[in-house]
Amino acid sequence: MVEARPDRPFWGRTWVESAFSAHVQGRQDTDAGPGLTGHNLSGWSVGGCMGAETLVQSRPVARETDDPVGDLLRSGARCSLGLYHPASRSGLSGQAPRTARFRRWMAVLAGPPLRERTRADLLGALPSFLARDAAREPDAQIQLLALLDQLYKATGFQNAYAEPGALAEALAKYTESRGDEAPHALFVSDGRTLAVLLNQGCLLSSHPPAALQPPGGLMASNPGHLAASLWIWNPDAPPQPPRDAERIAEGIFTIHAAEPGVVSRL
Repeated sequence: MVEARPDRPFWGRTWVESAFSAHVQGRQDTDAGPGLTGHNLSGWSVGGCMGAETLVQSRPVARETDDPVGDLLRSGARCSLGLYHPASRSGLSGQAPRTARFRRWMAVLAGPPLRERTRADLLGALPSFLARDAAREPDAQIQLLALLDQLYKATGFQNAYAEPGALAEALAKYTESRGDEAPHALFVSDGRTLAVLLNQGCLLSSHPPAALQPPGGLMASNPGHLAASLWIWNPDAPPQPPRDAERIAEGIFTIHAAEPGVVSRL
C-alpha cells in the first residue's frame, strides 16, 4: 500500500477490507461478514520504513477473527508491504513469497530458490558493507542485497532516498543478471518509492472510491491526485476479470508516495 498521508486514512477500513476480501488469496467466499472473518490464512507479515529503519510485524493466525487489515492500516508508513500466507499452498512449494530488509529498505519477492552456485556468486560480488554476515542469511535477503549492490554501483548511495528512475534501472540490471532465475515478482521500497518487478503472476491495482477521497484541501484540488493505491499480487489470475481493480501488465515500474496514482514504467 502506498499512501500520500498515512497519518490521515480518509477511507478507514472500508476500501481495504473490500479489496482484501475480493483479491487476497486465502480469503474464503463465506457469508461471515465484512473484512477477512472466515479467511483461510495461516499468518501474515506487515512492515515499512519508519524513520531510518524498517519495522516488520509477523504473526500466525490464532483465531478466525484475527485481522491482517488492522496491522496494515496501523503501520504508519507511506509505503507498507504485506505478505499473507494461505493455509493451503499447493503449487507454491519452494516458491512462496518471502520478506527481506536492510536498513531503510524492505522487499517482498516470490520465485524459485537460488541455486547453490548462484548464491555463491551473488555473495562473492557484494561489497563488504553489504556482505557482512550475509552468508548466513536466507535467499530473499541475499537477493535484496544484490539489488542494492546494483543501486550502489550507480549512485554510491549519495542520497538518503533513491531516485525512482535509478531504483528502476538497478532493478532492471539485477533482473537481467539473473536470467531464468529472476524472481516472478519483487516489491522493494525505501519508504518513499515503491519499485515493482512483475515477471509472472497477477498484479492488481486498486484505489479508494471517489466517495472515500478527502472532501477538501490539497488532495481534492487535483481530481487526478489519488490519496492511496493498493497493489495485490497473486501467483494465479482470478477466473473472472476484476471489476473493482486494474490488472497490471508485466514489466518494471515505480510509484512515489507523494503521487500514489502515478505509475512510471521503465
